[in-house]
Amino acid sequence: MQQNQIRDEFASIKRRIDSAATACQVSSAVPEELRRSLGELGRESDEMRQIIDTEDNDNRIRACVDRLEKLGDRAMQACSQDSNIDPAVQNEVREAHDAISALKHRLH
Repeated sequence: MQQNQIRDEFASIKRRIDSAATACQVSSAVPEELRRSLGELGRESDEMRQIIDTEDNDNRIRACVDRLEKLGDRAMQACSQDSNIDPAVQNEVREAHDAISALKHRLH
């Protein structure tokens, strides 16, 4: 993938992560593990944005996407462990996770 394609796709992923975090903030029934996972996902995505904007290092970008996917997996697991989570929150988390996974598969 070319750098500008990665940048564009990552911008979409970042919006999905932010949307999931916002959904968690407005929902009253969100487990702390999910909040933590999304917080870490947000911080890691900020780091990836810096890497994409300042470097053309495919290995660092792939490593960052791998970390994002692991954090996304943790968020998905937190969703599946609590049946009281708002379906809108679950949907936002799933969409962010799926977008990260799709980027990972295209990069590897």
